[in-house]
Amino acid sequence: MINNLILGLAVLAYILLLPFSLNRAGGTGDQNVGYLIGFYILIAFVVLSLILTLIVAANGGFNWISHSTLWRNIGIGVLWLGMIAGIVTCSMIKADISFGDKSTGLERIFALLVYNGGVWLPLLMLIPYSSYLNPDWRFALDPNVAKIPLLLGCAFGIISSVMPIKLRTMIGANSEEYKYNQSMTKINEARSLTQLLNIASDKNDERLRDTVYTKIVEYKNLEDELLMVLEENNPYVFISVYEFWEKYSIEHPARFIDAINLNLTMIDSKYKVTMGTPWEREGGFESIDIGTICRVLSEHFKESSDQFRPNMLMLQQTLESTPAKRESNNEQFMVYLNKYRLEVKSWLDTNR
Repeated sequence: MINNLILGLAVLAYILLLPFSLNRAGGTGDQNVGYLIGFYILIAFVVLSLILTLIVAANGGFNWISHSTLWRNIGIGVLWLGMIAGIVTCSMIKADISFGDKSTGLERIFALLVYNGGVWLPLLMLIPYSSYLNPDWRFALDPNVAKIPLLLGCAFGIISSVMPIKLRTMIGANSEEYKYNQSMTKINEARSLTQLLNIASDKNDERLRDTVYTKIVEYKNLEDELLMVLEENNPYVFISVYEFWEKYSIEHPARFIDAINLNLTMIDSKYKVTMGTPWEREGGFESIDIGTICRVLSEHFKESSDQFRPNMLMLQQTLESTPAKRESNNEQFMVYLNKYRLEVKSWLDTNR
């Protein structure tokens, strides 16, 4: 009686896990809370499956592994660990990534098996265990036949658990066209200029950026919207405005002078943090390219250069200071630093 009660609880845990095995999180708060619950259900299934394994072993269900008690116990441990490792690995992969479109043929079939392992792998354990615990059931498997799903589940689990990084790459890989189509969906669903600018910040896809920029150009009250983005003074967002201006003209440049000076002050404060800390990415050194702003100021704000000069001199002073000793990536850091120094100096020399 107790054996089938544990079996029933394990089956119930499996059923409760099915929604999480069939669907992955979309990233919203409610969904992530749901997946936290799913994680605890998975732990419950692992514990129940271990108890079931011990019960089956006590009833002689694994005597086929070896006549030696020691080797039989080792074999049982490997069998259970292999199956559980596969179930956990497949479940975590499903929760973390979306299935891509790049794999083909047998590779794609294997990727699909891994991606949906949380659905079918537990059955390779539960069905044989049910048969071992209830040999008088009408649909009980022959003991020799029951070995096959257990061994198959263990082998698959071991294979999937020893190469999770490679599997994630294979499963999540997308073609460039697929990525472009996904981005196009985001563009069409964008409800604000900031969202469009964030999409356009992908410097690896010129076709995508051109598509976003075409939509931005058609934006109603575009200059008002751009000014609002600049005045929010978020450097990781407003830098996209300057990237946009590298390709498009400004009808009323005088409207943006105060906002640009606000941005230059923010950039200087970020660069000060970067110069004074021993890691390269701190403060957004890599993300906030002053060269882009220098080119925009030279192209569209030539007549107002004297209004930007104090802040540009302040930036030059910050960049010319001695940086803190880098803990790593010093060579890459110096490439950025020297590039920025030259760009700011060049702007100051040509805008006297």
